[in-house]
Order: sequence, then structure tokens, then C-alpha cells
Amino acid sequence: MDIVLFNVLLAVTCGYAFLRGGPPEQAGAIMLFCAAMATLALNLVAPLVFKDLELGVLVIDVVLLAGLIVLSLYADRFWTLWIAAFHAFAVAVHFARMANPHLIPVVYLVAAGLMSVPMQLGLAWAAWRHQKRKTANGSDNAWSEFAPRWIYDRRAGRIY
Repeated sequence: MDIVLFNVLLAVTCGYAFLRGGPPEQAGAIMLFCAAMATLALNLVAPLVFKDLELGVLVIDVVLLAGLIVLSLYADRFWTLWIAAFHAFAVAVHFARMANPHLIPVVYLVAAGLMSVPMQLGLAWAAWRHQKRKTANGSDNAWSEFAPRWIYDRRAGRIY
């Protein structure tokens, strides 16, 4: 996918999720946007060629995966599990590259970014579903009952 098209899709989906989604969708939008911008910044500092293991991209992807897993644990949403699973595939590709240094660079490049579009579309879909639930029910519970108080204060109804 062309980088300009990818960035337009990123801006539209993350912007929509941030403006129309609930707290979990907003957190997911921030995470995806920050990871993409960190990867872009990394590419400006040292161009990514994917001939060898891209350690910087791996670090960004592992941090994003950890954030998505935490979000999955505490959000009262099902989409978070899908997004985390999609991104786990991207992280697994880096480990496949470590295991097989002869992996063709273009295969590594395409496979590492393959799930980014479904993740963005899933995030936009989640924000749209949030709006539908909010319209139908008058509210939409964002966090599970297992979420720690530092994430959500149920009495005050606010996020920390």
C-alpha cells in the first residue's frame, strides 16, 4: 500500500475513532497513531529497508502489542481482542525474520504491515458500533468490572 494512502487512512480512522468512539476506542486510536508516527520518525532517522531484522520497528510493535493487550484486558469491548491478535501476527513476523535471516525482504516488509489496514478498519468499525450502542441504550459501558480504579472511577464516571 502506498504510504500516502496509508497515512490518509490512518488519519481518517484514528480521527473518527477519537472523535466518535468511547474511551477504549480513543485509547486504541492514540496507540495506533503513536505507533505509526514512531515508525515514520524511525524511517526518517534511518531508512527502513527490511533486509535485516528491523529492531526499532520490532520494539515499537512489541510496545504497541503490550498496550493493546492491556486495553483488551480492561475494556468492555470485543474488538480489542481482534486488534491485539492482528498485531500479534505483525510481531510474529519479526520473530520469523529472526529465525530465518534468508527471508526475502519484500515478504518481510509486506507481512509486517499486512494487518495494519484491518486494524484501522476494525477501530473505525468499533467507534461506529459504540455510537450505535450509545444511541440505542443511552450509554455504553467502556470498562469491564475488572478494570483498576486508576483507569476508571465508576462513581465519578471519568477516566484517569
